[in-house]
Amino acid sequence: WAASGDRLRTLSCLLLSVFCAGSASAQSENVTLLGQWNPEGYYSGCWGYSAPDGTELAIVGLLDGTAFVDVTDPASPRAAIVPGPRSGWREIRCAGHYAYISNEAGGGLQIVDLSDPRAPRDVGLYNGAFERCHSLHLDEGSGLLFCNGTNGRSVGLVVLDLTEPEQPAVAGALAEPYVHDMSSRDGIGYLAAIDAGAIVTVDLTHLPDIGVLATTSYANAFTHNAGLHVAAVLLNPEHYESIPADLVGRTRRLVVDK
Repeated sequence: WAASGDRLRTLSCLLLSVFCAGSASAQSENVTLLGQWNPEGYYSGCWGYSAPDGTELAIVGLLDGTAFVDVTDPASPRAAIVPGPRSGWREIRCAGHYAYISNEAGGGLQIVDLSDPRAPRDVGLYNGAFERCHSLHLDEGSGLLFCNGTNGRSVGLVVLDLTEPEQPAVAGALAEPYVHDMSSRDGIGYLAAIDAGAIVTVDLTHLPDIGVLATTSYANAFTHNAGLHVAAVLLNPEHYESIPADLVGRTRRLVVDK
C-alpha cells in the first residue's frame, strides 16, 4: 500500500499483534506494541489501505468475512466487518479505493468499495471466470489483477482488467500450469508453479495471449511463492540466509538478474 514510513511501521506492528494474541507479554526487540485487535482468533491474509482523507486501514481476512480495521489511532483500533463466503483462506489486494478479496470456498471474488473507509460497502461477488481463487497479485504499473489458482487446480491464472472496478473484465488466462503465486514487472510475469517445482516466466505484453518465455525447474522443489525483492536483498542480505556465510567459512555473493 502507499503509506508513509511512520504509518507503515504502525500498521506492521498492529498486524503483527493481530496474529500473535498475547504478544504483549512476549519478549520483543526493537518493536513496540501500539495496539491490538483480536476478537476472532482465526485469520488468513492481511493487507493495508491509506485513504485520501488520512484514514489508515489494516484489512484482515476472517473465517466468515473480512475486517477493515481503522488503525489511524493505533492505540484504539476499530473494525468494520464485511461478511463473505465462509473460507479458511483469503487474500486481499487494493486498487484505487476498492479492495478485492479472494477465497477458496466459492462464490467468486469479493469487491468492497472503500470510498468511505470507515464504512466499507460490499459491492458483491465477481464470478464471471471463476468461483474460487487461491492468491492475488496486483500489477501496479498496468492496474491488472492476477488471480492465481482459480477453481482449485483447473485453471492456472485469470487476468482481470479493473478499468471498471465494480465490473472486472477478463484480460487473459493461462490454463496451465497450476499457479500458486506470482509477481510481475515491466510486462514480464514470474509464476510459482508449485506442483511442477518450477518458476515459469511469461510475456504479459500481448494479452489476452500469455506466452511462456522460460521454465526453470528445481530438483525436489516446492516453488511456493514468486517475488522480486532485489532492493531488500541488497539492503539486508542476511535476512535471506538461513546461516550467515562467514559462520561456515563461505563468502556471500549476490547475483542480481531480471
